[in-house]
Amino acid sequence: MDSTNEKTLINPTQKCSSGLPLHQYPNLPYVNIHRPQYPPPPQQYPPQYPPQYPPQYIPRYEPPPMYSPAPAKPVSVVKNPVIVIQSALPSEVICPHCRLPIITRVEKRAGTTAWILCLILCCFCFPFCIYPLICDPCMDAYHICPNCKRVIYVKNP
Repeated sequence: MDSTNEKTLINPTQKCSSGLPLHQYPNLPYVNIHRPQYPPPPQQYPPQYPPQYPPQYIPRYEPPPMYSPAPAKPVSVVKNPVIVIQSALPSEVICPHCRLPIITRVEKRAGTTAWILCLILCCFCFPFCIYPLICDPCMDAYHICPNCKRVIYVKNP
């Protein structure tokens, strides 16, 4: 090869792979220093943005319209009524358990008052200690519903 030919093919300012300039190597054979041909780069598409959604509806607080409601009707709620019976005789009441109008049935039973009187009389007068257990004024009166058989009220002496 001709040295003039080498000078036209090899640029003296180019460097080899070791980093040294090529003019330091004058006996190099012919080297094709053209870059290989690659396919053209693909077309550039416009950038993709996220889809735009319409603005969302945000409800706003609006106070309710001012108006005067109709007055409410009073409602009477009856819980279990407290029944107070004043006598030891049968009485006409409404049973709180079965809610029926009844006349109570009265049973007489010896209660705490009768037993306390019995003990007191036993200390002072032994033969008369039985009297509070058999005498009606010293006994408790139990008012019982004849329908549901439950105790409605207990009347103490």
